[in-house]
Amino acid sequence: MIYDVLANPFIILLFFWLILFLIGRLFHVERWGVQISPFLLMFKTKRANRFIAKVARRYPRAWLAVWSLGASVSLIIIVFALYFLTSNLISLFYKSPEASPLIPIVPGITITGLTLVYMIIPLFLVVLFHELSHGIAAHVNNIPVKAAGVFFAIFFPGAFVEPDNRKLNESSAKAKLMVYAAGSFSNLGLAVVGLLLINTTIFNIVISPLYSPAHGVIFQETVSGSPISAYITPPFILTGASINGSSHIYPINNISDFLNFMDLTTPYMNVTLYTDKGVYTITLGENPNNPGKGYLGVILTTAFPYYPPRPWAEWLGPLFPYHLYQVFNWLWVVSFSVGVFNLLPIPVFDGDKIVSTLLDRFIPLEKNVNIVGHQLPVKKLILYILRAFSTMILTLNILFSFIIFPVLF
Repeated sequence: MIYDVLANPFIILLFFWLILFLIGRLFHVERWGVQISPFLLMFKTKRANRFIAKVARRYPRAWLAVWSLGASVSLIIIVFALYFLTSNLISLFYKSPEASPLIPIVPGITITGLTLVYMIIPLFLVVLFHELSHGIAAHVNNIPVKAAGVFFAIFFPGAFVEPDNRKLNESSAKAKLMVYAAGSFSNLGLAVVGLLLINTTIFNIVISPLYSPAHGVIFQETVSGSPISAYITPPFILTGASINGSSHIYPINNISDFLNFMDLTTPYMNVTLYTDKGVYTITLGENPNNPGKGYLGVILTTAFPYYPPRPWAEWLGPLFPYHLYQVFNWLWVVSFSVGVFNLLPIPVFDGDKIVSTLLDRFIPLEKNVNIVGHQLPVKKLILYILRAFSTMILTLNILFSFIIFPVLF
């Protein structure tokens, strides 16, 4: 029982951070620019500042054009984010099929297992490019960067950049907008990269030095008690199939081929499967989701095209393309999510700073409105309304997602 307690991942994580904290106190690591707090390891260095400045100085005009575009795009994304959350909340309320669940990333609760591993690299890249972009945008607008570095929070790596706030506050509205919008704009660019990488053609090109073109489908899971579960233990590779002992073999090179084959079947029909573990003839059941069609019992959510490894890449195994695809997929999902929701006008988000800067630019500070006998600055009133509305619809989207889609959590 003691072993079970000590083997608990949360206990191991707790001990890891406790030991790290004690090491920090014992060796006074602050003198090396290292800061250790509960569940946070941070390293600051001026070398990162010099690197950011060097990158910014290379093509200053190009960077200014990029961040100007980013500032303009951010205004469109703010409107889009507010519209999406509002319409999605209505869809969630009425349990519409168009409703999209909003899942916060909470390690160990909403994100577990291998998914957590797939997300580590995307999260690091998202934070790194986000902060690096803030730093470059600051430098090209003559705003010094005071500190930069990397951190390790709980078990997620990241990066940070600290511009000189005094210089930033004294800068023009255009410069502020470029700096504030740079992080999310780079995240949206990274999302486009992720989206391109999961395109079948581009993904095939990426893995082509290590793997041959797809020839079969890897099934990693089957339904317990289903027709196939009595014959084959996953994972297995399916390369072809035939119906009722026919000599005609349907090639299965991808999931679409498999679905097209199953669409030809009916309940209680015999199918012959050609797999890496042998040839099996199986009597199909009735598909519970599509009566009148055959049911084999494989789980498609983890199925993936089989790419035969080239001789020099056999050590990577047949599932490496699947894992790589998942990393690319999460790169797109995380980058897009952070890029969009970070632009909401909610305190601590960059969108709040962008909206505040715009209000400062277009609404005079002395302009007030009379509400029940009190003079309130119009700028602050609009900002507080936007903050309250954004916080409310975001919170309700998450809350309704937990209620309506509990299986996802």
